[in-house]
Amino acid sequence: RVRRWSFPESEAVVWRLIRIGFSAKRKKLINNLMAGLQKDRTTIGEAVSEAHIGIDIRAQELTIDEWRGLARAFVSRGLA
Repeated sequence: RVRRWSFPESEAVVWRLIRIGFSAKRKKLINNLMAGLQKDRTTIGEAVSEAHIGIDIRAQELTIDEWRGLARAFVSRGLA
């Protein structure tokens, strides 16, 4: 049984960030986000830090709550 999205964050934004985060194998999350969103390291790094996520993390290490936090941070900064 498939459950409906029941989180306050936009499902589309969360899935977009997940797709970008996993877009290149064996890359750190920040590098994939920089390439996928075409933003500089400082801009992406500040949003990642706002979400309380380590700068050296890889996409596969994030929980759904961390992806949601990342979405909140990117939306609040106008990046997503």
